[in-house]
Amino acid sequence: MGGRSKKQTVGFRYSLGMHLALCHGPVDAIREILVDSRTAWSVTAGESVSGGGAVVETPLGTVADMAATAALAGDTSATITFPGTLAGVRVERDYRLLLANGTSQTITLRSVTFDAAANVTTWSVLPEALSFPAQAVEVLIATTGASNAGAGGGRIRINKPDLFGGEKREGGIRGDVDVLMGGPGQGQNDYLAAAMNGDVPGYRGLCSLVLRQVYLGVNPYLKPWAVRVTRVQTGEAGAAQWYPEKAPIVPEANISDAAIHIALDVSGSMSGTRMAAQKAGVAALIREIGASVDPDRPNDIRIVLWNTAVADAIERRDMDAQDYADLEDWMLGLSNSTAGGTSFDAAFADARAFFVASGSTAPLFPFQNAPRREDKRRIVIFVTDGVPEPVSSVDAAEATIATLPPTDIFGFNIALSDTSHTARIDNTPGDGVPVIPPDDSQMMLASLRGAFGNGPDMNPTHIIRECLTNRDWGLGYSAFEIGASFTTAADTLFAEGFGLSLIWQQDSSIEAFIASVLDHIDATLFIDRRTGLWEIRLIRADYTAATLPLFDETNVVDWGRLARRAPSDLVNSVTVRFSDTGTDETGAVSVIDTARVQSMGEEAPYWLLVRELGHSEADGAAGGRHLGPSGGARPHRHRLARHRRDRDRHAGEPWWRVGPCGWDFPRKSHSWPGIPRYGAARACGGNAGDLLR
Repeated sequence: MGGRSKKQTVGFRYSLGMHLALCHGPVDAIREILVDSRTAWSVTAGESVSGGGAVVETPLGTVADMAATAALAGDTSATITFPGTLAGVRVERDYRLLLANGTSQTITLRSVTFDAAANVTTWSVLPEALSFPAQAVEVLIATTGASNAGAGGGRIRINKPDLFGGEKREGGIRGDVDVLMGGPGQGQNDYLAAAMNGDVPGYRGLCSLVLRQVYLGVNPYLKPWAVRVTRVQTGEAGAAQWYPEKAPIVPEANISDAAIHIALDVSGSMSGTRMAAQKAGVAALIREIGASVDPDRPNDIRIVLWNTAVADAIERRDMDAQDYADLEDWMLGLSNSTAGGTSFDAAFADARAFFVASGSTAPLFPFQNAPRREDKRRIVIFVTDGVPEPVSSVDAAEATIATLPPTDIFGFNIALSDTSHTARIDNTPGDGVPVIPPDDSQMMLASLRGAFGNGPDMNPTHIIRECLTNRDWGLGYSAFEIGASFTTAADTLFAEGFGLSLIWQQDSSIEAFIASVLDHIDATLFIDRRTGLWEIRLIRADYTAATLPLFDETNVVDWGRLARRAPSDLVNSVTVRFSDTGTDETGAVSVIDTARVQSMGEEAPYWLLVRELGHSEADGAAGGRHLGPSGGARPHRHRLARHRRDRDRHAGEPWWRVGPCGWDFPRKSHSWPGIPRYGAARACGGNAGDLLR
């Protein structure tokens, strides 16, 4: 008899509703969600899950006599039936059905059965109300990119059903996740309220995730989740950050195996210094990418100059060192005189063809069976200083973007505070739309770097300042108790490109945490004895020796004791071990003083273990400071007492010293000990354990 075959249970799919508390909130953005060390969602992943670009669809074929029946009472899925089979479908994937009348319906496939005797395939699908009569239907794989609109608060969609190998192994992750930033006006989450009968708070001040019955695979054991967040521009309780233009410090651009489309505004308003700064910033960016690229994973780069149309362009593929030099020379050779309007769609005129040739997931024309190269991450850099002219050109730009394969688009405004139009182009909300000063090539470079990493590091001066002023988890000082030296230090560290990425898990005191930050940047923190304000001083060679104060027998009351370090106690090699913020793997950078090694006759190594530094440039700088006079190179140290007239001297200030008779050392520059202080040991010979007094 031709009855239906019995269904067999071969496993179970597991879904979970869960509230994950992450950290103090609010934060700038959620940048990445990892499950079992695999990226389930990323705001700049360059994949369909990033939300960039358009829905890319692959046709599976046309099915005759396909019919859909809505779910009956008590059922949770609609039913689709059709004669024969259709190859290439997978459970928990989305498909788009093109019906005979020209309309379409997106479905989620829940299960598949095949009755061999009747030669009929049955699908259980969502939505439950789906219904249409038998007809010829074209079936396409809908690579529905997960929404990233909630990266800055809201709802995101994770769409990685094959993250752990699909249902033949351990399944994957798929479903909606609410991002609760924890702002002061945050209300109840509807999912939590429904699950707890309304008896839940708004969870203000807490950044968290709510999983809304997310599919977690076919393994009953919960895998570890990790979330990468950025909090640089968001201050206490969501307030604006102090000195926001110097708060983010972006590491040098480092990217390989990418297709990068750089669209630069050359309209009339860009003429002069704006164009000069744009040229210098982009040229420096290209130079950085070329210096760090993996030669086995080359990049493709296209630079487009646009105004009312495409004014000029240059393109290089599978780039080598000479290609980067050619692009840099081309940029620097451009004229500073520009003309024309700002038709946004011109910036994207040739983007699709560029990306297709770089390995798009879709052919240039629908159903074209063209050979494809291996996919590269696709990035668009869009720079403008004006509003769209005509305004409709932003609509045309959006229409063009809808034809692109999944692409991360970063928008930048030059001296234009109205970011509303550029925001329609930008699909990476984690960084917003930065507004770059009109004549600052360094700020241009720093902003553009943000498209090629995991988010910016934070200026250490801002970290220390917030530790002092935050009333929730910090020391609670008023902003009026912070001195002007913090601005100077922030400028210096920004110019040095020395940012930190770290998490304080309250496993140590806030004082110890501050001391650790000071130790990395080689600085002292103290209260000015006259003003009562907190001040910070970086230990740098930023002084003129001839103008330094002199300490000698005329003003020193007590010379104290001189402690010399034996040559065997000096350090001539420092190896810094750090956690890379991009890979979460441990790396190491070594710095060696070759002259000192030759002088001592052997290498005297020192291992510096840090968790705050996230890239080799900053780690090398930290290692170099440990070889300097404030670190292992210091041959001696001592304490002395001076007259009260020197009470205006503070921690970290350099000075000349001329010792009494019998002290066989020449005139040298040193730093003033100062009390109270943090971490002044390296700068002035104090104790490394000195705490706030």
